[in-house]
Amino acid sequence: MEHTWDIDELPWDSFSKPGKKKYYYDLVTSLDPDLMAAIQPFIDEVSPKAPESIRALSGPHQDQPPQECELNIERINRWSFVGEMCIHGNPSGVDNTVSSGGKAVLFQRRDYDKPPLVIPLHSFPELPLLLVNTRQSRSTATEVAKVANLKATHPALTENILNAIGLVTESAHKLLTSPDFDSTSHASLKYLGELVTINHGLLVSLGVSHPKLERIREIIDHTGIGWTKLTGAGGGGCAITILKPQPPALTNGHANGTHHHDSSDDSDTSSEVDCSASIISSSTKLKYKILDSLEVKLEKEGFEKFETTLAGDGVGILWPAVLHNGNEEEGGEEIDQEKFLNAEGVTGIERLVGVASSRRKNDREVREGWKFWRPWEVPE
Repeated sequence: MEHTWDIDELPWDSFSKPGKKKYYYDLVTSLDPDLMAAIQPFIDEVSPKAPESIRALSGPHQDQPPQECELNIERINRWSFVGEMCIHGNPSGVDNTVSSGGKAVLFQRRDYDKPPLVIPLHSFPELPLLLVNTRQSRSTATEVAKVANLKATHPALTENILNAIGLVTESAHKLLTSPDFDSTSHASLKYLGELVTINHGLLVSLGVSHPKLERIREIIDHTGIGWTKLTGAGGGGCAITILKPQPPALTNGHANGTHHHDSSDDSDTSSEVDCSASIISSSTKLKYKILDSLEVKLEKEGFEKFETTLAGDGVGILWPAVLHNGNEEEGGEEIDQEKFLNAEGVTGIERLVGVASSRRKNDREVREGWKFWRPWEVPE
């Protein structure tokens, strides 16, 4: 599927007409039918006699070579970047790379005359995450301009803040890629949480926070359930919270499963195991109770909370793409393009394709048929 066009024959005039030209700060919510019509003849020239299967990707399978796995993800990533360009104008490439390949990336742009350095972090551990939407619209261009103005007024101070943010990133990268990092360890997550808090404070100093973001941080900090920072360009949008492995009420020795006894203690092993299991169950219930209470409070103030996982699997394929048929047998009605496009909102899509949060993992909404490329698991 290789094709070239004469650059002078492309419909530049159509895209340069008044009202048609878009800038990086423009919000694009739909495709322009006139521009689509102008470009359609050029699209029709691409491999017109080739079978449709040539445009298909090789789905994830057990014997897939790592090179083929990475090639498929990169193809998806590049088209995702094109979509980002249509919506954002001048994207960094981080969002599409993480969404496609999963896990996390280290992003560095030291020279704006050169492409940024985006390094995949395949060993990045999965971490429970809260995502809270302020429902406050914002402009990336406006937030970037704030920092530029601050740097023009206070160049030395602003440069030191930006350098400090770089040091925080390097510290987090070193911590998370260390073989000793344990995502269930209170000490490891506390260190990471402190970096999250420092990072947020530095961003506040740059003037890119918002009262709604600060209110979310205040509410979550009051529960003691995790560490919160703004994400993206700031000025609204969303806040993220790295959750603690245990709720704050269960941080003493007994809650951590510590069982003290002396030589006169004749309790057997099974009793200790049962006690530990009971403690874990109580810890989980309390954690969910705090999260549910937090959700109610956030909703009352106009915010929207989501529970997700940081460093997930990236893009996946549902196979077979069929609806649940009400029993354990394979089969069912096919999920076609029309059904997918008619699904209303996130909830509608979850019901259709069987995606659910970890707290609902035992529900029938979870589909076993999801497959992921996971290049970090493919044997060399």
